Amino acid sequence: MRVRKRTVTPRAWLVLVVAALSLLEGCMCRKKSDEDKLKAAIDATPVHLWLSAKIAMHPDEGSAETRDARKAIQTLIRAAQKQDVGEAEISPKDAASMAVALWQLRSMGKDAFKKNKRDVPKPVLAATLDPSLGLEKILDANMEHGLFLIGLTIAKVHPKLAVPVPPEVLLYEAWWADASDLTLNTFAPIVRGFKAYVYGTSELCDLADKESSAIPTDGALFSAASLSKDLEKLTGEKMKLTEDQSDHSGAAIAALANGATALCYLKRDEPEKANPALKRMLDAADRLGIEDRATIFLRGYVECAEGDAKVGEKNLKKIVNDKAAPERLRNAAEILLTRCGQKGPMAKSLDRVALAAAISMIALHHLEQAGVVDAIATSKLARAIVGFTAVVGGALDKAKASIPDYDGAKETVKGFFGQ
Repeated sequence: MRVRKRTVTPRAWLVLVVAALSLLEGCMCRKKSDEDKLKAAIDATPVHLWLSAKIAMHPDEGSAETRDARKAIQTLIRAAQKQDVGEAEISPKDAASMAVALWQLRSMGKDAFKKNKRDVPKPVLAATLDPSLGLEKILDANMEHGLFLIGLTIAKVHPKLAVPVPPEVLLYEAWWADASDLTLNTFAPIVRGFKAYVYGTSELCDLADKESSAIPTDGALFSAASLSKDLEKLTGEKMKLTEDQSDHSGAAIAALANGATALCYLKRDEPEKANPALKRMLDAADRLGIEDRATIFLRGYVECAEGDAKVGEKNLKKIVNDKAAPERLRNAAEILLTRCGQKGPMAKSLDRVALAAAISMIALHHLEQAGVVDAIATSKLARAIVGFTAVVGGALDKAKASIPDYDGAKETVKGFFGQ
């Protein structure tokens, strides 16, 4: 009997492929990139409300709703600026009232977000500060995003401020701040450093690495003269930083960025990607002259993982024999010694708490010690940024506690306060 040869049509091939895929375990979907995760994270209510606050604060906005919100924000900012920035108390009534005002503008913030443009909403800082400062050309949309990123991050992590800034808002400002195109070039490595820190602490390791790896660790990021000059342009106040201050500030920023990147990869169980960032952080620590238990331990780990095993062992033995070192650190060093120079993952033995402490000590503390943070923090511009951040972030955070349902916020406030 003659067997007739059958041809497989394109439709039949498609059916076969679909059937085969349906039998596979797991998903063959494309893994989401950090950029995809970031875009999804920032399309959130906290960001929409943050943008509605920016819209409300711009003097060009003349609707009744924006005027009400602007009045509420300005009242609280003035109250905050009479005290140390970040220390002004916001009453539950004021917090709820401002939350209501912003919630009424929520759709405006959402629409602004959907336009997906760096300059929507309009830059607000230059328009709300003293006109005599002449900041219109300097504070374009990109520079403003960079300054908000720096101000928001400091307001959140600085122990004297501890402002409850939503992570989505930090990510939004980081997304739009382009370090390669700033009106003040000396701020480029600073913006990169804070972007890396925000991305790294948000588990967006690849984005953090892209920024941190672009920050030089083998020399000064900016001269004292150029940084002083740019700070003077920005604040309208005389600044005179020393070369030592600028060098320490640059090294601290590099340590902050690379430490956050390394910790991010370690949390994601990708130690091979963490090691280059750890090395860069330690290079920055060398420039700062830091030699403590945490950095000795980290140097031991890095050398054992992919460097000179003898140098690694020497550093780890220092920790093991240091009776004053924390027990956790000594135990981790002992485990690392048994694996030093061997192939395979060592990160399971790395004390992540010690790394986090090292990042904080090396970066934030020394950045403050360099005097740059204090020099900026006392300026009108910084007080405006942190004041705005503290008021909006603090008010929304407090309002959440007293208003369970934002959609019914106005009615809740009226009933609660008998208005």
